[in-house]
Amino acid sequence: MKMPDSQIKINIGCGKDIKEGWVNCDFFPVNDAVIKIDLKTLPLPFPDNSADEILLSHVLEHMENRYDIITDLHRILKKGGLLRVKLPIHANRVEHASFYHQKNFFNTLYNNPTQNYGGCNFELVSIKKRIYPCRARIMDRYYRLLSWLHSLIYFEYDWMLRKR
Repeated sequence: MKMPDSQIKINIGCGKDIKEGWVNCDFFPVNDAVIKIDLKTLPLPFPDNSADEILLSHVLEHMENRYDIITDLHRILKKGGLLRVKLPIHANRVEHASFYHQKNFFNTLYNNPTQNYGGCNFELVSIKKRIYPCRARIMDRYYRLLSWLHSLIYFEYDWMLRKR
């Protein structure tokens, strides 16, 4: 993939959150502005040391190969480049008990966000914890009732890591 010469920002798993001035990527592109990528097929189609910033918002908790993904993102980032990872925290146990959330990654990243994943070397820039009213990602009435009863709040951690 040919990358522009200016500052490169990559939004991986963007869904409908298409950011202007970013390279927006998703497995299910919503329009022609979004590049289709598959995080299960590595390496990703970006040159080494090409990106200034990479954003993954609510992506890694769905992936079994998350450590391989982090290693590949490290390869893509320039020295000093930023990796921003947003993850929901399982305050809402009903939502996060589902098959599509890989829960053990939350504690791993929280306890050691700069872990040397396959030779990666990150410096922790910041960790922010956000609390939101419980969002309705509801598939049916039963799920809605359990979600509401179990937790009325939604937590999200936002990590900012810098490639050394």
